[in-house]
Amino acid sequence: MSSIALPIPYLSRTKLSCAFPRNLNPTKNTSTWGRIAMMNSAGKGKSVISDEENPLITAVACDLGECEPREAQLDEEYWAAAWLRAEIYWEGPQNERNAEKFKRIFAEREFAALKQRCDVQLGKNCTCILMVKKEEDDTIVNRVVGTLDFHVKFFSPGQTFPDEIIVHQRMGSIDRSASNSYGYILNICVARSARRRGVATTMLQHVISTAKEQSIKKVFLRVYGDNEGAVRLYEKVGFKAVEAPNCANCSAMPLLLMCFEV
Repeated sequence: MSSIALPIPYLSRTKLSCAFPRNLNPTKNTSTWGRIAMMNSAGKGKSVISDEENPLITAVACDLGECEPREAQLDEEYWAAAWLRAEIYWEGPQNERNAEKFKRIFAEREFAALKQRCDVQLGKNCTCILMVKKEEDDTIVNRVVGTLDFHVKFFSPGQTFPDEIIVHQRMGSIDRSASNSYGYILNICVARSARRRGVATTMLQHVISTAKEQSIKKVFLRVYGDNEGAVRLYEKVGFKAVEAPNCANCSAMPLLLMCFEV
């Protein structure tokens, strides 16, 4: 998925196509954030993690009612994020033949990619955050109104921002201490029915608060420079544009790198 913040349509969640894939295990729990915070602690073994046990959950009141930002831990939650992203990818060509089939294929691939990105056992410092409506009588797919991915990364020697090209790079291993870490946000998605209701702002503020707790000093994201609505949103939260002339991934498209200093 791209790191560009894009809107997402109202999810057609009554369709059978968004049901959890039969070939995937919906009860497997893969909690990651606690292990990311500790860098090497264990977190498996529980089928369900309660609100009291999850440090990411902080209930907030938005225009949709009471919602909570939380880490995706169960396979159903990863699937909800993947399906939401598939909906936006196929938002335009809704009349295309077999669109629902391709949408489901996209969701299944994104689900597998998400699980891999968030697998701490493979050394992945990534977590998927969901914005969930607190309606206990509904399924998780129907309750998710927003999602984003948050990576914890480390600067290479000489770098001051992500993907910076260092001409005369110093030799040596990467410093993996907290003082050399930074956060990177991508795949920000908000359901059409929840847009302009504070969902994206709440998720961003939640990630920034979490970064502060982990002594992360800078949080980055990228957005199309002509996406004025998204740029205004990030500026309102506190992100500022960063000049990145020597960026390895910035030449192919007009991306704007933005940074929040915690």
